[in-house]
Amino acid sequence: MFNIFLVIFLLATFCLAIKKEYWAVVLIPLFLPLYFLRLTIINIPTTALELVIYFIFAGWLVGRYRANNIKSIVWFEIFFWPIIIILLGVMLSIIVSKDTRVGLGILKGWFIDPLVVYLLIINIVKLKGQVSKIYIAWFVSGVVVSVIALFYLLTGYLTFDGRLSAYYSSPNQLGMYLVPALLAGFVLLNRNLFKYNKILSCGIVGGFLAIVISLYYTFSYGAWLGLLFGLWGFLWYQFKEHRNKIIVILVVVALLILGTQLVSEKMQNLMKYSRSSLESRLIIYRSALKIGQDHWLLGIGPGMFQRSYLEYQKLYPPYLEWSSPQPHNIFLAFWLQSGLVGLVGFVWLLRLFINGVVAYIKKNQYRKLVLINLSIMIYFLVHGMTDTTYWNNDLAIMFWIIIALNYTVAHLGD
Repeated sequence: MFNIFLVIFLLATFCLAIKKEYWAVVLIPLFLPLYFLRLTIINIPTTALELVIYFIFAGWLVGRYRANNIKSIVWFEIFFWPIIIILLGVMLSIIVSKDTRVGLGILKGWFIDPLVVYLLIINIVKLKGQVSKIYIAWFVSGVVVSVIALFYLLTGYLTFDGRLSAYYSSPNQLGMYLVPALLAGFVLLNRNLFKYNKILSCGIVGGFLAIVISLYYTFSYGAWLGLLFGLWGFLWYQFKEHRNKIIVILVVVALLILGTQLVSEKMQNLMKYSRSSLESRLIIYRSALKIGQDHWLLGIGPGMFQRSYLEYQKLYPPYLEWSSPQPHNIFLAFWLQSGLVGLVGFVWLLRLFINGVVAYIKKNQYRKLVLINLSIMIYFLVHGMTDTTYWNNDLAIMFWIIIALNYTVAHLGD
């Protein structure tokens, strides 16, 4: 029954992409959690989200062909060379990998799929209202996930240490999904909307509260810190005349949050540096750096960190954390899994993104949209210092949505 429903849904997205390509693209951020629905087609593992992306892309190409509009397709544009370098780095790392199949799967799911989404957005999204609707769909997705997470919370279905992870692999993974959705929801902060539509306003406030409550109970300090910095990036430029107040408010909020954690076991262990997540992270970083020194040029291959991490155990005292599929740092992850070439491409991509944001802010156009992009990217990088905020299906797509929207905002119509 599920397979029949999925086929009908995919055909519907295909037809929608032919007739109404923009509304098909809006489905992507809305259905990001579909990556949990995994299946195999002709011995090739895939996900429902991946199939949705492919069917939308195919429908879009058919629509463009029927309209004799194929030649007008915009490709990677300003980000062309960083993208090519990143892909080259990943492919070179796959060549030296101990498991080519795993590497190819990651290339497909965490690079090719997101780049397809990137191409769809930069070619289809042309108006300010269209950009806003993508953010709204993203926010709605986060609200739905939060409501489900709250059900887990109310029924006491938590991790062994009392943290909320819902159906995600860890509380940190849940936090990594919720924070960008929360920041995307800032597009709805409109005085006129709250003034004239009370019912919708209550729904929006309720959605924000659902995300904030779920995020709090993840007790993911990295997500909290990344959110605070993301908020700072948004508010600092949006309300330049109130910068001193903004700093005071954020510091007070940070202290209040810290106050709620002072007596928690997690914070106590962190302060004592005793079997804490910080100690575990430092051990992982030490091992990751050693792996990087031994494989500095081409890396170890995508998805190979866990295996290499355990192989290097013989060089150190017993690990506190044996299961570590990623090195808990976005830059280390790119270095180890796409080599020095991939890391250079990633840093180049970030530089172009930041340069673009600075240029758009100076023009003072579409300020809120630009600052939402900036705040989400700040979150990715700040939380990415202690977790790997890219190397997963949904996270990679979210990252490239921001890169695509950064390009799109610079070319918006009226």
